[in-house]
Formats: sequence, C-alpha cells, structure tokens
Amino acid sequence: MLNHTKRITLLTLTLISIALLPIASHALNLSFLPFKKTEMARVFSTNPVLLPVGENAAGKIQIGPSGADVTYNEDGDIIFTGLDKGGRKWQFQTSNFTATDGYKAEMADLDNNGITDLIVYVPVMGMPPAPEFELITLMFDSHGAPIPYSSPGYFQKLFDFNKDKRAEFMHIAYDYNYWITTLYEADGARWKAVNSIKGPEGIRAFPMYFSFTNYRSVPPPGTYPFAFDVSNTKPHAAGRIMSYKWGKDEQQSDAVFVVINTNDGKTLTCKKPFSAILIENGTERRIVTSSASRDAVNTALNDIINENYKLSFFGFNQNATGPAACVSSLIWAKQ
Repeated sequence: MLNHTKRITLLTLTLISIALLPIASHALNLSFLPFKKTEMARVFSTNPVLLPVGENAAGKIQIGPSGADVTYNEDGDIIFTGLDKGGRKWQFQTSNFTATDGYKAEMADLDNNGITDLIVYVPVMGMPPAPEFELITLMFDSHGAPIPYSSPGYFQKLFDFNKDKRAEFMHIAYDYNYWITTLYEADGARWKAVNSIKGPEGIRAFPMYFSFTNYRSVPPPGTYPFAFDVSNTKPHAAGRIMSYKWGKDEQQSDAVFVVINTNDGKTLTCKKPFSAILIENGTERRIVTSSASRDAVNTALNDIINENYKLSFFGFNQNATGPAACVSSLIWAKQ
C-alpha cells in the first residue's frame, strides 16, 4: 500500500505555489521519454491573445460563443465576463496573472466543438522537481458555458499526437525517484485521462516512468510511484461545506481551512481544498479561483454555505490524511 505521507508529499508538489525560486527549463531530462522528434513537433495550433494590461484597463477577447469582456477590480483580480448560447451570464475571476513576468495567453478550440477556449501559462517558482508553470484553461461546453481547469506544467505547449484536432497535455508528477508521465485530452470542455494514444509513429501507452538515468514502461519491482489523476471528467466525491476559516499554513502563508461533510458520512477539515469554485444557479455561472482575492473567495464560500449548495468534488482525495488530504481541482456547486 502506498504510504500516505508520500501521497501528501506528491500532492504538495502538484499544487502550484508562486513563492520560491525559479527552476531552469532543463530541470528534467525529457530525452528519456520514448517520443520521436516528429511526435514532439506535433504541437496543437493556438493563437496569441492580447489582454488589456494596466490600471483601469479593459477590453474584449474572442473566446466563448460571443466573446468575453476583460476587466480588473480594486483587489487586483482579473475578471472575464460573457454570455453562453442561452444568454446566461458567466464570470471567471482569478488573480491578475498579467502581473507575472513571462505569462502567455492563447486561444484555440481545444476540444474541437466549434467554440474558442482560453489557455494561459503562468510561470511559477520552485526547486526541482517542481513544475515550471501553471497551465490554466477555460473551455466552453456545447452550451457555451465555461469550465475551468488548472494543472502543473513542464511543457509550455499542447500537443495533438493522434491528429484528431483535440488538444493533449502531458502531466508529470514525481514519486519514488521517478517522474510519472500521464496524458490528458480535451473532450467536451473537460480533460480526460488517456491510457494510450495512436499516432503515425505507433501506439504510446501511459503512464510512463523515467528517472535521471532511464525510462521504464512499468515501475521497477518493489517501488510504487504514484500520480494523482488530474482529469476533471467526473466527480470523485460529493457533499457540502459546513464552515471555513482563514489561518496560516506550514509556510506561514494565508490559507483557507474548510470543513466538509461528504455524502458517505466523513467530516474533513481541508486546507485550501480547491483550485477553483464553480457556482451555478438558474441565471448564471460564476467561477472563482483559489488565487483570487480573499473577498472573492469569502463571497463564494458564504454563498455556498448560506444557500446550502450541493457540491461535487473533482480530483478529491479522501484516502490520504492530514489537512492537505482533500484538495480538489474543482468544487462544483449547484442548488
């Protein structure tokens, strides 16, 4: 059985923190991956996005079914606002990544459903084997409503290995002295895990395992390298938020601690248990990320508690222990 401490350590590596020193782009020797140059050159096509930058800046970009207005608030958040195909308002609020040197914003139809999506790469700081940046996507479903996603990244690009006009990204996690490489493909405004993919060069199976010196298609005997499933295709748990409070984490940084009752009878106190909160009612869809201002996070959590929203947790890990055990990539709240 995998040691819980290792699970939490890996989860901590997986969470993005813009706090430490920059790592060099050559931190990983990716030449051990069994890809040919022709495969690595099969990059998914995107177009750059020019975002308004500066005090009181505002503008519009062509994502979603009818475009999105881009504004900033006095708390330092960047806010994207638009309408879905049915005329319902949607809003995506996160920290102002445009203030980060080296960020890159792009747009493309990632899942080939005819609607343009947003892709953002935000450099992060850390020591090897930490990731080099955070990948953020805002994909739009068949109704033109957005679904947020974020993941650590080592490649500042997306791929299309099988030439099906749907983007793929490689996720890399570190455990038992191995980097574990998994593949995810855009499908229906979500990222689904891919066990194998077939391109002109043949079939590639995932996960892949490689160390500083070698590549393996299976873990070596007696080792149990583990990577969390970072897909957002289906919830891993359901429940309700009962309360929350702000405090300090192990690095003495501000963090929100949330008490969650799951539908299977567990009560968990979780540290910063989400990358984003999606609140949906009959008239709008509102998304707030964990990096948004404290006021924005408080408002979202208060609405969920006061209106007794039912929650679905994507990427929810109930089996680990400790305050970092129940981190989700997304909390989806519905009335």
